[in-house]
Amino acid sequence: MLENSVYSVISPEGCAAIQWKDAKASASGPRRRSSSPRRLLRLKIIDEIVKEPVPARAHRPDTHTRGAARRAHRHVHRALRKDPPRNLVRRLREKYAAMGAYSEA
Repeated sequence: MLENSVYSVISPEGCAAIQWKDAKASASGPRRRSSSPRRLLRLKIIDEIVKEPVPARAHRPDTHTRGAARRAHRHVHRALRKDPPRNLVRRLREKYAAMGAYSEA
């Protein structure tokens, strides 16, 4: 995930419509329903944060950002190719199962 990006599972309007029954209340929803790369890495939802060579420019055509993303993708692809498919499937199952894990106090 790029370091200056945001992951969100619902639009601000959709969040407001569900939570407050009013899509116009969307200003307060995005911060609560999105996560920064650092938080997602800490929660083990993403595997890596890709540094952006020029901060806050990922939304523009930028060969430096594309190059950084390409290098990160190649790095991960090489690492994945070393494992047999059976191990990859097992690791992915464990990773996704852990995302929904909870414990009762």
